[in-house]
Amino acid sequence: MKKCYIHIGVHKTGTTSIQMLLGRHRSALRKHGISVPVAGNAWSPDVGYHHNIAFELNNDNRFVPGRGGLDALCRELEKEECPTVVISSEDLCVSARDAEKVARLREPIAAMGYEIIWVVYFRTYPEWAESAYIELSKALAITRKFEPWVKTEPMSLAVGLDPVGTLAHIKATGDKIMLHSYAQTSGDVTGHFFAQIGAPDLLPGEMKSKDRVNNRLSILELELLRNMAVHIMRHIPQDLRPCIRDAVRAELGRLPKAPSFRGLSNPLAYRLYESTRPAYEALLKEYRPDATMDDFFPLAAHYEPVTIDSNPPSPEDRLKLYRALIRLCFTDKFGAQATSAPLTKP
Repeated sequence: MKKCYIHIGVHKTGTTSIQMLLGRHRSALRKHGISVPVAGNAWSPDVGYHHNIAFELNNDNRFVPGRGGLDALCRELEKEECPTVVISSEDLCVSARDAEKVARLREPIAAMGYEIIWVVYFRTYPEWAESAYIELSKALAITRKFEPWVKTEPMSLAVGLDPVGTLAHIKATGDKIMLHSYAQTSGDVTGHFFAQIGAPDLLPGEMKSKDRVNNRLSILELELLRNMAVHIMRHIPQDLRPCIRDAVRAELGRLPKAPSFRGLSNPLAYRLYESTRPAYEALLKEYRPDATMDDFFPLAAHYEPVTIDSNPPSPEDRLKLYRALIRLCFTDKFGAQATSAPLTKP
């Protein structure tokens, strides 16, 4: 029987790195009987993600009709000769929480004779929250420092707060679920994933690369982004925001080198870990009774916070940061429009 692996994330578990390698090695994978469909690649067929499928299922305004949705995916699979197919999008973890969306995705594929196998990775809530904070900062969506932010904001974002609920509708289908822990991949989630889908060792060595696509920010970069998020939300009209985001990204490359941001301390990590421990224990009881919390979702023995407060930059580097902020906030390109725009609450 043909197999269809549906990788649903979750967010912040190496999904982008996996998808980049799926796209980069699409031809090599096909030679070994593994197909990565092109339909659903919302922005680039060179990357092995299928976000457009998830966007359509979730009625997300990011759905791009011309990039292929469910119908296009099914047409592609009907012609597929490879015995194994891989679909990947972390936004499918949102779709999974709705039985109707799960059925819309899987039933046409199952009707073609595929055995459907769902692949999901979870990680401890403290690590997830820190990683999410960094990525949201890159999108200029963070205005507060990590500890105040983490006490309230992530609760509405983290699928991991109800992992059992995330998988309940999938379980009801009777499909196989391959549940893994990000911590158990020993820092090589890409290599672990490709082993799960049966990619042979004959593939190029870089297939098992540990390189990360979404890298950490330095403390200076994070401080620049956080301050600019406040400025944009208060002063910059919507039509100018894409332009200033590009300008901010350019300024990041001019900042001095600084330590990589790490917001977790042991007390904070422990509080976050304990607050979500019951949800993860329920997940293991339901899906991995062979595993223990200490083995599957271990809390790191030590977290050393690295922030602009605990690792202050030199006066010279701090001056460069302030100059970058001044350039971005008060240039002719954005300053006049910003000062004339009505203030909005962040």
